[in-house]
Amino acid sequence: MKDYYIGLGCNLNPARGTRAMLEALLDLAPEIGISRIVATAPVGVVTDALYYNAVVRLRSPEEPATLKTRLIAIETRLGRNRDRCGRACPELPADLDILCCLTPGAHPVLADLPPEPFFQPLILELWAALGLRLPCSPLPVATGIPLLVHGQCCGLQTVFAFHVPACRAVGAARWLSG
Repeated sequence: MKDYYIGLGCNLNPARGTRAMLEALLDLAPEIGISRIVATAPVGVVTDALYYNAVVRLRSPEEPATLKTRLIAIETRLGRNRDRCGRACPELPADLDILCCLTPGAHPVLADLPPEPFFQPLILELWAALGLRLPCSPLPVATGIPLLVHGQCCGLQTVFAFHVPACRAVGAARWLSG
């Protein structure tokens, strides 16, 4: 098993896109760790649309190339066209990148910290929530944005979300309604 730390970004209907990415990641693993979700200014593209960014810890036995193929498939399903604009896309419905990969329980080192400044405080906060020794001092983190994912509130702080099978969710809805 490996602990993958995945950076999420979206600026085209960012609440819906971020929720859809998180739900898709929950289809890949029964539990994910989700950093707070923050709004960030665009970097390297010309647009006025703010991005929603987050970092997710996803535990998987897959090799990095296999997982990256799955992440690209999620991006495509959510409307991303890599042929149209590659990495510098002013309207981005979904962006999922592997930031680093650790052996479960291993403590990160400075080289594991992503170069993107908007991901650094988020991954440090997530590592701290997981009880990992930080490779540097924590960085200030922006106020989180609340989002419901499979009925679970996330975005305001680091949380751990669980996949709830549809049949159980339907049964619970029937129980609550009647």
